[in-house]
Amino acid sequence: MPLIDIDGDGRAELVAAAPGENAGDGAVWLVPASGDGLLADGSRSYGAAALGGSGHGAHFGAVIDE
Repeated sequence: MPLIDIDGDGRAELVAAAPGENAGDGAVWLVPASGDGLLADGSRSYGAAALGGSGHGAHFGAVIDE
């Protein structure tokens, strides 16, 4: 699970992936950070279908999970 400053605010967000989630469709979660640590408020989850891709068997997030 990498920590990446996705929005350029100087704080690293947690990015977690489970490419085998939902029978291989895959999922990615983004947990934002504050100066005090990670925040539940503003957390998001994504799947390939939610971003316009084919969701069935996509193993979305496999590259993040390596």
